[in-house]
Amino acid sequence: MNKQWTQFSIAAAASTLLCLTACQKQPNKLSLNDQDAEIAAQMEALENEISQHVAMIDERYDQLQLLADRQGSQKKEKAVKKPTPPPVNPTARTCPTGYGFTTMGEFTYWNAFDDGMTVAFTAETQPNSTYLLRPITIDSEWQPGFRVGIGYNAVYDDWWTDLNYTYFRSRNHIHRNLSNIGAFFVELVQPELYNGDTINTNSFGLHWKLGVDLLDLELGRTFFVSNYLSLSPFVSARGAWIRRNIKADSNGIAHIEVQQGTIDQSWTNDMKMKQTTWAVGPRIGVNTRWLFGRSGFAFFMNTDGALMYSGITLHDTQHRTSVDVSNGTQHITALAKKALNRVMPNISLFAGLDYEHCWSDDDFALHVYAGYSLTYFWNQEYFYLPSNINPQGNLGLQGLNTGLKFEW
Repeated sequence: MNKQWTQFSIAAAASTLLCLTACQKQPNKLSLNDQDAEIAAQMEALENEISQHVAMIDERYDQLQLLADRQGSQKKEKAVKKPTPPPVNPTARTCPTGYGFTTMGEFTYWNAFDDGMTVAFTAETQPNSTYLLRPITIDSEWQPGFRVGIGYNAVYDDWWTDLNYTYFRSRNHIHRNLSNIGAFFVELVQPELYNGDTINTNSFGLHWKLGVDLLDLELGRTFFVSNYLSLSPFVSARGAWIRRNIKADSNGIAHIEVQQGTIDQSWTNDMKMKQTTWAVGPRIGVNTRWLFGRSGFAFFMNTDGALMYSGITLHDTQHRTSVDVSNGTQHITALAKKALNRVMPNISLFAGLDYEHCWSDDDFALHVYAGYSLTYFWNQEYFYLPSNINPQGNLGLQGLNTGLKFEW
């Protein structure tokens, strides 16, 4: 209804009211002239009243029109304004709205292996007076270890950060003797002690120890890329401290060439070797999780790589005691010490099954997992060996990991 139609309706209503008022007058009490005068006065008064009401209606109409214009302008502004985009790659945390601290504990059962660490050869005599050599390497026993960490799930873009520490110790023992070999050659003996003479070993014993400590500071974000696949890329700083210790003893016969021919010299040798490595550098990786529907179970596979700058210190001490008919008893000590710096690449792989559960309105979450892990360090073996003056063997750690992670 517009303004003109409103005024017309008011005027029509006033005319009807005026007619009804005039028709109700008593003709026997007033003359016709008096009635006309009275009606004229009433009409004038009514017109004044109508004019006042029309003025009030006009004023109110203008106010309503102004308010409607303002509301229309606001609606237009809202229509023009771009809507807020939905979150890109929504979070894949165990509790979507869970922010706070995390703790984790992990049991490891690993085996360490050194590539290229040959400590001796067995020699089987062949019919044509030659030897068939078979290498003996250091393989550690399976040993338990652990990994612990603390972290925080931040509000800012659903980032997370973790600080993790890994502890592992291993050892091995080797013993060989002539009765079950036939002949034996020790690889760890420094050639300076024998000046290139032919060495046959009667017995050989070795104790090997390994210590590995890792510290990782990580920053990442976990998000869905589909309904049942989540990724968690992260950047990290890794620190490593690796120690090796070898103690060995052996005895045998050295065939020494002299002017009169060859003499046999019996000997014993005690050896201590130690290598200490520290390393630090950047690390990057991605954790993947493949969900089995909405059951909470999933298959996961995590990979990462690091490029670390390392400092390596080598110590080698060997003491030889020899006895022969011409020279009697002799004692010789050989020392070797070396320090060097290298770039040490490192990769890790962890794959298995896990289960996640969230409760108490996303205030608490539990993550249980188990799987196989492999951590590999290049350029880690620098023990002095006669067959390889500048060795660059590698160190690997593999085995079972199982753990719990709690978020609150």
